Amino acid sequence: AGSFMQLLVTVLIARLLGVEAAGIYFFWTALMLETGQSAAFGLDKLAVRELPRVESKGKAAITAFLAPLRSTGLMIAWIGALGLFVYSELSGSKVMDGVGWWLILTASVSGVTLSMINSEAMTGLGKPVMAVIYRHTLPTTILLLSVLVCWTRLTPEAAVMSYSLAFAVAGFGALIGPGFRGLGVPLKIPTVTEIKGNMKEGFPIFLNTVFGSASFLVPLLILERTHSSEEISLLTTGMRIFVLFGVLGNAIYSLQMPGLSRAAHKNDRTELFRLYRLSMFRALMILGLPCIGVLVMAPLVMSMFGEGFERGADGLRVFMVFAMMILMIGPSVQLILMVGKMKEMAFVGIAHCLVASVAAVFVVPRFGALGFACVMGACVILEHLVYLILSCYDVKRGIDPDAAEE
Repeated sequence: AGSFMQLLVTVLIARLLGVEAAGIYFFWTALMLETGQSAAFGLDKLAVRELPRVESKGKAAITAFLAPLRSTGLMIAWIGALGLFVYSELSGSKVMDGVGWWLILTASVSGVTLSMINSEAMTGLGKPVMAVIYRHTLPTTILLLSVLVCWTRLTPEAAVMSYSLAFAVAGFGALIGPGFRGLGVPLKIPTVTEIKGNMKEGFPIFLNTVFGSASFLVPLLILERTHSSEEISLLTTGMRIFVLFGVLGNAIYSLQMPGLSRAAHKNDRTELFRLYRLSMFRALMILGLPCIGVLVMAPLVMSMFGEGFERGADGLRVFMVFAMMILMIGPSVQLILMVGKMKEMAFVGIAHCLVASVAAVFVVPRFGALGFACVMGACVILEHLVYLILSCYDVKRGIDPDAAEE
């Protein structure tokens, strides 16, 4: 249901704004989303990894872990929003002027960061449905209602404001929602020790996330400087369908996340890879045919977004090929996180960014949106394969039975 509404609101915004104006909305919301994900600083991944291990200690232990974690994430989010504001002022590429623009950026980035932490916390607590609701369904529903209220009066400014409102309400509203209600204070000013601990644990994941975001943002900025808003609109529309399959895949994978965390904590690699294969099989069975269907009917799917969008069919086909390959690899990102190879994740993220940025400099100006799709998809596939190889290498080295038992 959440995925359907996410697709519906994208169609409505694209149709109401048109190809060129929608490009402005898609460009800035992509920047807000990527900045919010980077601002999470890997703290969301710490939540999904650690909560299954502290849950048995009771609600007080969960609160003591989550409250300062969220507050640390918010502090980083405010810095990220300020960075976006400075970029918009220096580049002149902004939706509106004044303090209101800074507030919109702060609300959206903070909301995205909180939504990620809340969602992964629900996953770690064995509540995957609530995880999807807090990260996708709730903000999408609020955005959809805002768009319906504006309807024919919708402008890029109003659409961006609606996006910011949706994530701010969803991110902060979840703190008093089902699953978190009764766990104590949702936010707590972290001590210096807690900040250092969270930053130390999250830093390798943060590096991976921020360089992963940069590997998307750098080619996008190159595309914005060398091609029209129309091309950006076509690209980001197709990419949202690609991301939609990622959302659905992660929802399926989340069913096994608590089990993966506990198996990794006990060094039970046999159980770990059994759950990995089960997650991969389920995702392929559920999403394989829809993915192929979108690939075959790409012009028809793109035409749903309005007149002129069918020109982005080739880009959508490229994205769907890569989406199918990702499904065949499985939840490699979750796997390497659970086996504790955070430093390796950081190095892979940096390499991913460098390769994608260099490739984009040569490919994007010449081939536009289609070149962007090829660069982005190929780098993501390579990254997932490296994660899987590194995780399997850890198994091949063998584990001391005494250490495993302890």
